[in-house]
Amino acid sequence: KGAQMFAEGMISILGEHGIMDKCPNFIAPRPFDANLSYLDQVIGFPLGAIGFLWQFKSIWTTPLVDIWYPNFNQFGIWGYAIDMLFVPFNAAELYVMWNVVAPS
Repeated sequence: KGAQMFAEGMISILGEHGIMDKCPNFIAPRPFDANLSYLDQVIGFPLGAIGFLWQFKSIWTTPLVDIWYPNFNQFGIWGYAIDMLFVPFNAAELYVMWNVVAPS
C-alpha cells in the first residue's frame, strides 16, 4: 500500500510541475488521467516488491528474531527437545500478542 501511495503522490507532483505532459504517449497518454493509466501500478508494484523483500530480509537477519523465538538447536538433540517444549508457549504468546495488537 505504501508503494502505491508513493507512486500516486509522485505522479501527482510530476503532473503539477508539467512533467507528465512532456512524457511520450506510450508512458502517459495526453491529457493524463490517473484513473485511466497504469503508470502508478508500473511504479508501485516493483517498489512494493522491493520493500517486502527488504523487510523480509531484515527481520530474519537481526538478533530480534532470537528474542521472538528462542533457538536452542545449538545445544544438539537436547536443544531440539527444549525447542519443541517451547512451541505451545510461543503459540500462546502469539495468540496474546495478536489479541492485544489486532484492531477490534
